[in-house]
Amino acid sequence: MLMAGERELTTGLSAKDASFCLLVTDRSASRKSNGLIKKLELDKEILAEQDEEEATN
Repeated sequence: MLMAGERELTTGLSAKDASFCLLVTDRSASRKSNGLIKKLELDKEILAEQDEEEATN
């Protein structure tokens, strides 16, 4: 359920058992996309590290 001022920008599959939904609240989202891309790249590294830890346990 979307909150006031939110809109769904995109959804998709990120893995065979995982999906994502990108919500934006600001019309200037395209101008802020570089910051979002950097954040997603950092999150990707963190998730990869967690996957590696789980694989070794």
